[in-house]
Amino acid sequence: PGDEPEGGALVTFSGIVRATEGTDRIGHLDYEAYESMALAQMKALVARAREKWPLLRVGLVHRTGAVPVAEASVLVAVLAGHRA
Repeated sequence: PGDEPEGGALVTFSGIVRATEGTDRIGHLDYEAYESMALAQMKALVARAREKWPLLRVGLVHRTGAVPVAEASVLVAVLAGHRA
């Protein structure tokens, strides 16, 4: 954000692995990805968001492999300028 002088709001979302799903206990989640397809989908999501809002920067990260309970599996960060 420091190199974007027009940035006025930095919003983040972190998706955390829960300890339960319904009545089932979870120790971790295993994520797999077909990398080229996953990256294409992430780019498409960013493009759709940019069509709706005047975003300055967007960052998306999704972990693969085993992610333990209470750790983040997804992180989204969005930098935008002044709102109308």
